[in-house]
Parts: sequence; C-alpha cells; structure tokens
Amino acid sequence: MSMNNSHAAEVMRRRENVARLRLRGFTQREIMALLAKLPDGPITASLGTVNGDLKVLMAGWRVRAAELIDERKARQLAEIDEARRRAWADGDLMALARFIDLETKIFGTAAPTRVEVYDARKEAAQYGVDLDSLADNLFAQAKLKSDAGNYPA
Repeated sequence: MSMNNSHAAEVMRRRENVARLRLRGFTQREIMALLAKLPDGPITASLGTVNGDLKVLMAGWRVRAAELIDERKARQLAEIDEARRRAWADGDLMALARFIDLETKIFGTAAPTRVEVYDARKEAAQYGVDLDSLADNLFAQAKLKSDAGNYPA
C-alpha cells in the first residue's frame, strides 16, 4: 500500500527539517520541539516519529557515503591507470612504483611491514617476577579486603 502524494510530501518535508536540525547538533527532543515552531508552518511529530525519521536518514546517509567512496576510488584508480600508462611510455620506473604504491593503499593490499608481540611474562622473568604468583597474591589481598568490608564483593 503506497502513501498518497500529500502524505508523502509531508513526510519528505518533515524529514528534510529533521535532517537539517540534526546536522546542526540538536537532540531528538529539541528537534521535536523545533519542528513545532517552524516559520513556514509547524510540524507535529512525536519523539518516536523523530527517532524513526533519524533511522531512515542515517541509513540513507550511510548508503550515500558508501557510494561516494566507491565513486572516488573508481575515479582515483582510473587516474592512476592513466598515469601508469604514461609512466610506462616515458620509461619512468620511479613514477610507476609510486602509482603502484598508491593503488595498493587504495585497495588495502599492502602487506604489514612488521608485527611485534609483547611478551609480558618474558620481561617479568628478566626482573625475577612471577606473574602468576603476583596475580594470586593480588587476588588474595582483594579477597581479604572484601571480606573485611573494605571493598564490595
């Protein structure tokens, strides 16, 4: 069942105003109050209506943002392809390497350069500290204080 044209126009007007007010930083309650005071005609909307409108708007904004990112990536890749063809024609291997680097950054296909894993047990052992004993001791002290009423259980 589709909305009639006048109701669809009302919803569109309300959502445009909700979007405008949200982008200015107003809360949902503030938006609800401000809709009722619009100079071009008040709009009556419950908090639930404003919340629903914001959900619809956010979903639309996310889709549009994803489209814009895809469009920008596509344009950048086309530009890089053209520049790469020119670098090959000119025999400019340094430029070619830069274009390949840009492409790997756009696609996120560059391998990580280095991953280090911190080993706290190994470092603690260098200082003669046994982390398991230390943890047991701390838990025992906390239990004693909790039992004595100093800390909530």
